[in-house]
Amino acid sequence: RIDFNFARSSGPGGQNVNKLNTKAEIRLHVQSATWLAPEVRQRLLQYNANKVTKEGELYFSSQEHRTQAKNKDDSITKLKEAIAEAMMTPKEREMWVGLSERTKQVRREDKRKRGDIKSSRRKVKDF
Repeated sequence: RIDFNFARSSGPGGQNVNKLNTKAEIRLHVQSATWLAPEVRQRLLQYNANKVTKEGELYFSSQEHRTQAKNKDDSITKLKEAIAEAMMTPKEREMWVGLSERTKQVRREDKRKRGDIKSSRRKVKDF
């Protein structure tokens, strides 16, 4: 279920701001959107956690433009982009196992040798 609400925009705009309801708000109740796969719904809630209300509605608003129609289109575009992002299955990432003891030992030796080379370049202080 998708709901639209319109309200008065904030910010500059003169009489247009005070008279017209140009701010567009779109709400999608994610759990009742059976046309989305369950894993897509889960990712949609996860990726947009800060835009979900207590009732489980995904909320987008737009007040960029001076007309209600453009703001409505803009909020629909935001919702489409969020759904498209959630529809992409995340890549399976290979976990990094770590370095072997031999590799750590070689690395420490290389660091020590490099440090010796650098310290040999310093001026010798007479005490």
